[in-house]
Amino acid sequence: MRLQNAEFLLVRVPLRFPVRHGSYVRRENLTGFIALKSDSGHVGCGELLCRPYVTGEDMADCEALLPEMLRTLTRAEIEDPRRTIQDLSTFFQGRNGCFAALCGVDLALIDLWSHVHGIAVHSWLNAQAPTARAIEYSAVCPLTSSFKSALLHLRHRLMGMRQIKVKGCGAIESDLKSLSQIRRWMPPDVDLRLDLNGSLTPATANDYFSRLAKHHPTVTWIEQPFSKDAWIQSAALQRNFGEQFTFCADESVCTLEDLERAASTGAFRAINLRIAKHGGLVATQAIWRQARQLGLATQLGCLVGETTLLAAAGLHLAAATPHLRYHEGCFGRRLLAWDVVQPSLVFGYGGKVPLARLPSSGLTSPIDLSGVRRRAIKSFAVGKNS
Repeated sequence: MRLQNAEFLLVRVPLRFPVRHGSYVRRENLTGFIALKSDSGHVGCGELLCRPYVTGEDMADCEALLPEMLRTLTRAEIEDPRRTIQDLSTFFQGRNGCFAALCGVDLALIDLWSHVHGIAVHSWLNAQAPTARAIEYSAVCPLTSSFKSALLHLRHRLMGMRQIKVKGCGAIESDLKSLSQIRRWMPPDVDLRLDLNGSLTPATANDYFSRLAKHHPTVTWIEQPFSKDAWIQSAALQRNFGEQFTFCADESVCTLEDLERAASTGAFRAINLRIAKHGGLVATQAIWRQARQLGLATQLGCLVGETTLLAAAGLHLAAATPHLRYHEGCFGRRLLAWDVVQPSLVFGYGGKVPLARLPSSGLTSPIDLSGVRRRAIKSFAVGKNS
């Protein structure tokens, strides 16, 4: 397979309401879209997002790197998408913008390959048929006012949500209050976990987790308590509280090298996989495999404001990847003021998304590419027709 041309489009994707966590407030995303067209006329699309506090790169880095990456791709004969993506990863490794750029290219190439060969993406990822009929997704409680929180908890109860990720701020009194409020609104068996987004400090950690264990002993899954590079402090925390809590790395683990460090230092016992931060489906699945070999638990996460394109990639990965403890994503138009696919991919009652929503080829139903072009604030193309 050869490519006729490749196109990059940068779009502002607004959120319905601001989303706040321990280190950032987000009202919109600068979202990049990649469209690849093959010589056969098929089109594949991918999505990329940047988080400087996770991977250290921003969209300007991607915009600078992508022309060279896409030119390299359009000159290649593509016989195996995995090999092509791995070759691109090796060649551009260490360049600013590589993670996000690779994610967009990875998804677009897999989407295109799936269309050309008429194979479902989850079947391409794993030839074995999924054992589940649906994937159960978690609700997320962001940092917000008490009144808005109460409305959100009521909505989650009415929707029959059984798993909720709570965004903490690192202040024990505030976080205990948030957890207690959720307990009052939700059934007693709801599975709560806490995401601290690096908001905790080593000076307050012992008191924080001692009090958390006392007041909410069933909240045992804790995501990213310290900042991204606090490996020594994270390892000490795991030693001190490892019998009571499972500490899950998010920002700290983006690459296979990070994963090896997490295992060798004993800093974490679980990894939050996010397709956008790892550089696409191929890299994410490789990290999942290695995590399993190292004895680390895994969950599937997402970035705030992913459109249906990235959400569908996550659903394909969930269908092809067993033993994921939690799943996050598929918020669609519940969070986005605009989406690239209609209908938007959203979880339903009980957080369930039927795998029947996945198409027999491609990541998702065709995106509104003309709408993306109309909304684009920047764009460029490379290839035969550019």
